[in-house]
Amino acid sequence: MADSTVTSSDSTTRPSSSGEADTRFLSQNVRARFALILACFAALHYDILYRIGIFAATDGDWSHAFLVPLISFYMIYQQRDQIDRIAPKTSWLGIPILLAGIALYFYGMYPTQNDMVKGYAMIIEIMGLVLLFTGLPLMRYLFFPILYLVFAVKINEQIWSDIAWQMQLIAAKSSVAVLDILGQTAVVKTTTIELTMPDGKISRLNVAEACSGMRMLMTFAALGVAMAYLWFPRWWARLTLVLLTVPIALFGNISRVTLLGLIYPVNPEFAKGDFHLMLGMFMLIPAMGLFMLISWGLTQLGGGKRTNKENENQPAEIQSTNPTNQPEPRSKPKPNTENSPDSDSVTDSDTASDIAKPPNPDSESRDENANTPIPGGGED
Repeated sequence: MADSTVTSSDSTTRPSSSGEADTRFLSQNVRARFALILACFAALHYDILYRIGIFAATDGDWSHAFLVPLISFYMIYQQRDQIDRIAPKTSWLGIPILLAGIALYFYGMYPTQNDMVKGYAMIIEIMGLVLLFTGLPLMRYLFFPILYLVFAVKINEQIWSDIAWQMQLIAAKSSVAVLDILGQTAVVKTTTIELTMPDGKISRLNVAEACSGMRMLMTFAALGVAMAYLWFPRWWARLTLVLLTVPIALFGNISRVTLLGLIYPVNPEFAKGDFHLMLGMFMLIPAMGLFMLISWGLTQLGGGKRTNKENENQPAEIQSTNPTNQPEPRSKPKPNTENSPDSDSVTDSDTASDIAKPPNPDSESRDENANTPIPGGGED
């Protein structure tokens, strides 16, 4: 009876040993089906996938796009134990999401002819397909890794230029304020910094779109979101780290423009060419150090720890009572005493053994003698 109970309770999350098909999400059978679906999906969206690859290979502002799918797969891999405990099942809620993605994709083809719209539509289609074939329980773990793919889609040129222009203004004005504090005379006009040279002449340093800091912003945004998801289970720590990626990127770019303003009066050649590129790469070091320092501070504040109450609120399928994954010893079946004749009167094994013992005549005689008064004895 006990063995059959254990088998029936495990059959919902693990394949049975009676030769039934393995329906776990990470099983070989299910992975083969998903590989076929993804191959067909990639063939239908070959155009936008090819263009995303071209952007990543030729545009320095978008070179991080190659790493985004790898990070997304790593997010799924980190949750493989929880995912493997849930059997996928069909959810018809995925069909309207899939149809919405298809409609948006066609809208991106005509009339807008916008690669950003087509890229986002493709991600919505992936979301709908995964929900259709896996169900809502698995989407709990797959939703964010799929959503993270938005960092691989290049932003529209108009939107990119508008954001870059605002960052150029911020970099130019902030750098002039710092230069004045350091003793370098400088005046800002839109995105141009006018520097007073040692001989009294005015030289102009232009903060171009390439110096706006958009590349650093997109890199730190993608990195910050990934670290927030992988390192911090607390929502406030995740939100704090993601929001601070913007000022960190601005800090790195303002520091770079300020150094150029200090070096330019010494030798204007330092503001262009290989030295200019090397300085931009060098400023990634303090920006990354500040990013790691903030992450360490959030960890010390408890952002990287999950409380006992949060662990209790986790779904039953991901809670593990055996963290070492060792096989639990099978408990011995208890004897069924419901139908025994002595079940109503005898409930303890020691009591039953006492009843079954024959009386000891010596102990009875000692009890009688103990109660018999001694002749001639009196009270003290």
